[in-house]
Amino acid sequence: MAGAQRCTICQFAISEEDIIEGRYCIWDIAEATKYEYMPSPRQLEIRQRKLRSLMSTELLKHYAHLERNLPLELWDIVAHYLIPHFTSANLQSQWEPRPEPSYASLSRGIWCKYVDFEGTRYISAFSNRPGSDDWELIFQPSRERVVDVYAAENHFGITKLLFSTPDNSPNVDEAEGIWWRKSRVNEERLSIRGSSDGIKLRRLLDVENDVTAWSVPKSNSVRFEHLTPSYFIKLPDRMASLACNRPSIVGYTILWDVGLTKFHAHRRGEAGFKYQSSAYKSWLHMPVDPGEVITEVWLRQSLRRRERALGVI
Repeated sequence: MAGAQRCTICQFAISEEDIIEGRYCIWDIAEATKYEYMPSPRQLEIRQRKLRSLMSTELLKHYAHLERNLPLELWDIVAHYLIPHFTSANLQSQWEPRPEPSYASLSRGIWCKYVDFEGTRYISAFSNRPGSDDWELIFQPSRERVVDVYAAENHFGITKLLFSTPDNSPNVDEAEGIWWRKSRVNEERLSIRGSSDGIKLRRLLDVENDVTAWSVPKSNSVRFEHLTPSYFIKLPDRMASLACNRPSIVGYTILWDVGLTKFHAHRRGEAGFKYQSSAYKSWLHMPVDPGEVITEVWLRQSLRRRERALGVI
């Protein structure tokens, strides 16, 4: 529900009558569920679906000793009404107050500890020394110097770290809800630090972080072209990629809302694409024949800046 008042702890929409109580200072523990950015409606739906599945499974296990335990389908209905309460209880069971920041030198191997939070795996901590047997080795130094660290993140924190050298950049496929932020390593320190919210890492420290996060790891040859008036130009918080001219593409959809706001490539066999209607938005779909490709994208603008047109060749 866009614009609704949200609980500081669970981040679900609440009414004025709702009251949430906790054992810790609400502002400290709420950092673990604070959105870094507002997720899309689909991501909010996925989060709620994961929590509902987790809770219904836990209810089934908890009451397994009863002779007349409910089937999973009925526990799923019960879980639907208790998701905010389950989210808050789950948060308090995993949260650790006053977490220490992670530190690791790039001259030695780096080990990582993961944590499962609301059905998604996040990085909890990293170090040059594994704390236990469940830590995983994510980096082993070589003769080539590491220049950049790529952090995969979503609205709750960091899920993965990749390290690149001048001649070896990561090649990763796009994943829904995941954004990659490039960080330049300090040549003098050759180390990284991470800040935790008490459950998972939120951001990297002692590095030069890019302002923009990308749906795939950023290329070094990226060039920005702005299709908006000059007085609107600023570096975006997130940039999505467009899989253009691939053989599996059967068409493109453009959303026009004062300017170009979405450019989507449809693949053969793609699941249903959601069009959200609005009085002030226009959708344009362009089917393509096999072998047909896009070579140029043009923007035409009137002198008054009020009228603009988009052309695709």
